Amino acid sequence: MPAAATSNLADDDEDEDDEGWEDEPDDTLDLALGGTKQELMNWAEGGSSRQRDDETQAYLSDFFIRAARENVAGFQHWFNMLTPDEQNKLHQLAAQ
Repeated sequence: MPAAATSNLADDDEDEDDEGWEDEPDDTLDLALGGTKQELMNWAEGGSSRQRDDETQAYLSDFFIRAARENVAGFQHWFNMLTPDEQNKLHQLAAQ
């Protein structure tokens, strides 16, 4: 075999050995971890491990109040499409 062809074969062999480096991060989920397993079980059972997020709550409250006050993106049209219960919740939010 010519030297150039032998060199190309050696490069191909080296490339094949590069697959599966041990120091690459592993994206698998370790079910042996208690927290991970419990979160998955809660999710599967319809439970929730969510916690109150006051910052997000404040942002959304401000958004809806401003959208209603300024009719942002035709908010009044969308508001009329909400259920009475949803409308009531937004009215309560605005009254706070």
